Amino acid sequence: ANPADLITEQDALLAVKWGQIGQEVWRLECDATLGPTLFISKDLQGNFAQFANDPMFVGCVVPQAFRSVLIYALSGDDELDITDPESWFYEWYRWMMSLSDLRSVASRLEDVIDEDVIDEDAIDEDDLKLKRWIDEAVDSFSKMRANRFVNAVSTALKERA
Repeated sequence: ANPADLITEQDALLAVKWGQIGQEVWRLECDATLGPTLFISKDLQGNFAQFANDPMFVGCVVPQAFRSVLIYALSGDDELDITDPESWFYEWYRWMMSLSDLRSVASRLEDVIDEDVIDEDAIDEDDLKLKRWIDEAVDSFSKMRANRFVNAVSTALKERA
């Protein structure tokens, strides 16, 4: 699983748009109906495929974007049903379950989310169970054989020195 596949395939889970976003390099915006969109500053470079596959971009942005998507999906006012094919998060959950490195974490999601826990303040000190699950999901995603984000960034930095 290539992390850039999240954003470069036509039917990607994470829509990507180039745009003017001020001095930010990237910004994640989530819509309750459409799901997340990753905005990348159009001032960075003209070749999207090259940028989207750059180890620095992938290593620094993709894990945090993944974390932000999970936080939005699991702590918003709109409870997302992981069994509802009409929910944008349904495809994210299916994707997580399809990856051997994430399956064990994703399979515990139903135990973590219950109607009494998930609300707009879910990611605070009162809900360590959900926060820990998100941390574990991002950590597992970051450790996937194809990802190894820290190694990719370290190698890219050495090559650029």
